[in-house]
Amino acid sequence: MNTSINGIYSLEITSAESENGNTAFLIFHDGRVHGSDDVGVKYSGRFNSASEGFTVQLQLLAPQEAQLSESLIIEFFLPEDFLLKPYVPIDTKNGPLHLRFDKLGEPASDLIFDPQHPIYTTSSGSVFIV
Repeated sequence: MNTSINGIYSLEITSAESENGNTAFLIFHDGRVHGSDDVGVKYSGRFNSASEGFTVQLQLLAPQEAQLSESLIIEFFLPEDFLLKPYVPIDTKNGPLHLRFDKLGEPASDLIFDPQHPIYTTSSGSVFIV
């Protein structure tokens, strides 16, 4: 049974060797993913339904002062029960990471992404900047 992952999430990102990491905020909405983390990295990408879960592709764009020296694209699989797991392990070219997701809420049914700017708006005028 494949369910929707549309939603607003907090994400703890740690390396496999350390429990210290970054916290990110992500919006999954109608095949798109956008967000940012506590060090200024911006996330932009897509997700698709797959057998028993979801495939996710994210581009990470770091500010110049961050330790990430270039834009990084990561691809990973989220099982349907990813919210029940202590973390989801993924491999990147910079080493393995552990991702822990917490769902904060549902996006508004009228959430619209503006591809010219990293924002979502609703018909009531609410704006989410990512």
